[in-house]
Amino acid sequence: MGFSLVLLIGVISSVVLRSLIQTQPVQQIAQRELIYVKSSISLNDVFIEFRRTRTPSIQVLEDDQFAGIIGTDNIAEVILIHNTRQV
Repeated sequence: MGFSLVLLIGVISSVVLRSLIQTQPVQQIAQRELIYVKSSISLNDVFIEFRRTRTPSIQVLEDDQFAGIIGTDNIAEVILIHNTRQV
């Protein structure tokens, strides 16, 4: 199995992408102030970080390596599933 190194330098929200899709290069519209969390923190703490930073996505690190991205839509989905199971 191969291994590839990923260097994340920015993210683009879907709102920005839709409005600028035909006019701007990615490097000009990518959000470069990235927010990182460790994979071990709770979803509640991630939600608090979303509210504090007002960012559309948070990068997840595991052992100081990029592990993934969680977006506000992911949090909304978890809340919806949780509330559905409560009924």
